[in-house]
Amino acid sequence: MPDDSDGDGKPEFTTHSDALTPAFLMRAEAKSNLRLVEGVDASIGAGSMFISSDPDAPLAFDFNDPEKVQMLGIADAPTVDMRMAIHELDTFVPSCENDDKCQANYPDTPVDGDYIWTTPAWSLERIIGTAGYFAYGKVAHEDCLIFGLPKPKCDAGVWIGPHKIPSPPPSGKGGPLGWTQFKVLDYHVPGRPVPVGNVPRHCSGRHSRPGRR
Repeated sequence: MPDDSDGDGKPEFTTHSDALTPAFLMRAEAKSNLRLVEGVDASIGAGSMFISSDPDAPLAFDFNDPEKVQMLGIADAPTVDMRMAIHELDTFVPSCENDDKCQANYPDTPVDGDYIWTTPAWSLERIIGTAGYFAYGKVAHEDCLIFGLPKPKCDAGVWIGPHKIPSPPPSGKGGPLGWTQFKVLDYHVPGRPVPVGNVPRHCSGRHSRPGRR
């Protein structure tokens, strides 16, 4: 985005970088594609002229040769501060809840065309999903927060990855590492907290953990 995003002539932000130090120097060695030739023009007489072996580039650079192109004075850990626009999708990204094939929904093996890994790479949802995947993609954890009766009935809890503890997750089975299932209270029990707002009874899979939608 431009620094003056509202067009009033006053920048709201100044793009800044410390990548190039005061000692920055660039050296480039080029080879000429021009050749001096002599000939005879019947209307003028003898003379000389330049022709190019490459009509699109009079000079030839070899940027793969470190001896011919050198850049000095670059910061060891350069940083750049700039304005970036990230757009949210107009459509809802559905979860893979109750869809066994979605347990194989990964960035390199996306399932169908409706879920998170087929959305635009720089959309808000994809960025959040990728962050969640990198942070929690190999997590395994289970915890029943509120036990029901008789045990191991669980009124509220979280299950991530394969199921091992006695209290079963909402789906009745676990999933791969990072696959998350939540369960809130199915009913109100006096003395116990009640879910706030319109909370679904059971949430599971990629909807509850966007990194693996």
